[in-house]
Amino acid sequence: MTEYALTPESLAPPAKAAKARTDQTPPKEAGTKRKSRTKVTFTPRQGQFLAFIHLYRKLHRRGPAETDLVQFFRVTPP
Repeated sequence: MTEYALTPESLAPPAKAAKARTDQTPPKEAGTKRKSRTKVTFTPRQGQFLAFIHLYRKLHRRGPAETDLVQFFRVTPP
């Protein structure tokens, strides 16, 4: 994946964008009960994997294979 200049540092999620998304809540409609939402948080490593998958899909118009993830992140297959 080096031909696309992808590095683990380039896949780190931006701090400001993540905060802006978590602060947005839909407006409450009159007469409806609001369900409590749990805040979904990802670890930095999970965010890197998600960013890689997102960028890979944009570039190749298909999801990455397991071998693509193994090669890029230098991990062992499950």
